[in-house]
Amino acid sequence: VAESKEKVADLKHREEANMGNLMGKVSFIEQLIEKETQAFICEIAAKVPDWINECEPSAGLGVIFTTKADIENVSHELVDYATEKIKEAQEVWRKEQLEPRIKTEIDEFKHLAEGYVAEFKKKMGEAEGDLTGEESEYGSGDIDAFYIDNGIDQTIFADLIATAAPTVAVGICMGFLSFLSPWLLIPALLGTGGISRLLNKESKMANIKSSVGQEMAKQIQLDGFSKLKAKPATLSDRLKEIIEKFKSVFDREIEGAQARADQALADSNLNDQEVEDRKKQYAEILERAQGLAKQNETFLSAL
Repeated sequence: VAESKEKVADLKHREEANMGNLMGKVSFIEQLIEKETQAFICEIAAKVPDWINECEPSAGLGVIFTTKADIENVSHELVDYATEKIKEAQEVWRKEQLEPRIKTEIDEFKHLAEGYVAEFKKKMGEAEGDLTGEESEYGSGDIDAFYIDNGIDQTIFADLIATAAPTVAVGICMGFLSFLSPWLLIPALLGTGGISRLLNKESKMANIKSSVGQEMAKQIQLDGFSKLKAKPATLSDRLKEIIEKFKSVFDREIEGAQARADQALADSNLNDQEVEDRKKQYAEILERAQGLAKQNETFLSAL
């Protein structure tokens, strides 16, 4: 019984450590998504000036732009062109890099979590066996039985891959594009003396392209990083929900095993007390018998 109680206590320690490891995996996935997105933003910011430079606005390359309206019109065309290139690059990045990486991490999380389930079932079976003195059936069966017995959806990880991973990727891409509108970028380009600087140069297309490319790259890096702070938490929340479900099952089973071990120990102590009481009773009976024997001897000697 004492050995069973030790194994149950060890189960509790293992559960706490394992659940902590799973939470650490969630944090790793969050950091991974942020790191991957930051790298993509830097890559896009570096490509924008080249994309803008390859654009051929309808105004033509040889024109000298002398009015604010001229510069704004060309700038809008340049930003629109670069934004479309960014959308194309994002779609490739989302499908070929971000989503596959997220799916790989979910698979690793699943493997880790189900490994803990298998370990838990085995250790619980050993603890139950110590209580009964027989080989326990608790640890038998596969992971599917764990899901069914505890009312957990067996497709929970497949659903994560099918829905949560794309949701995160699309959400990041949508947030990233939300600040690339010409109506947001052009004022930054032409403000704080930008328009005067261009007009003073009797701007040709090369000057405008250079200014728009630099400004757009700067805004992508500044605003793109800030958008990461508002990235969708769908995946992290879902993973944490799974951890809570597993933890709830483990806690319930451990509490039951603790109660059974405590009861077995109490029964064992009670049995020991019964033995002591019996010994005491036998000693009292023996003492009375010995006393009667002496009385008989005294009586017989007096005859």
